[in-house]
Amino acid sequence: MANKRARVEEKVFEAIEDITEELGIEASTYPEIHLINKKTEFDDLWLPESKRERFESLKEMGGSWYDDSPPGIFLINPSEEDIAEESSHFLHFRHSRIRYTGRTTRDKFALNILVETIGFFCSKLLIPERENTYPTEPDLFFMTPNDRIKCLNDVMKKYGKIAASEFCLYQQARGLGDRMHYAYLTGDLSMEEFRKLFLCSFRGRDNPFSKLVELKMKYWKSQEYQPKPLKHQKTP
Repeated sequence: MANKRARVEEKVFEAIEDITEELGIEASTYPEIHLINKKTEFDDLWLPESKRERFESLKEMGGSWYDDSPPGIFLINPSEEDIAEESSHFLHFRHSRIRYTGRTTRDKFALNILVETIGFFCSKLLIPERENTYPTEPDLFFMTPNDRIKCLNDVMKKYGKIAASEFCLYQQARGLGDRMHYAYLTGDLSMEEFRKLFLCSFRGRDNPFSKLVELKMKYWKSQEYQPKPLKHQKTP
């Protein structure tokens, strides 16, 4: 276990360094790495009780999770994609100083989408062949509430409650991140523009919902940025 942990830590730190180089930022600290397996108990991690549900979901569904207080990356059978995305979350929260306090429910959810969008985009900087596995049609964002509920109920019947609860978030985030990465590859989104988004705290005029709508209208609604097969193509 100690050797595996050391190998994973090395990969995380390498991913952090690669992302800082791509974005032109620095990493002055590094997160704690937690490897989770079937024997890991919540109490082993000395986390607050408020994190229990997230931990249990991670054990059940697999995958990865970044928590910012204190900064830590939680991984189960970590893939290169998990490592790249969670490393980007660490850097994103450290540099943007994003906080959820004092926000409306709508803005909190929009902020979650933006955080996951940025994480997916950054992971594709390191792994450009990574694919979005979430269907982008029908687009839940522009649905009526009743149609959205019906669609999510269909997802729940097929994949379960946890999958349904996360479907809207990841459909929006990965669909948008995929389109923004394609715009970056084609030269229509500069790294300077993306870095500005990465460093944004989404306060004031840059509130999360307004920013999300702006990005959706620019990169999702336009057919110009529909991702096309770009496997193995390196980023500029």
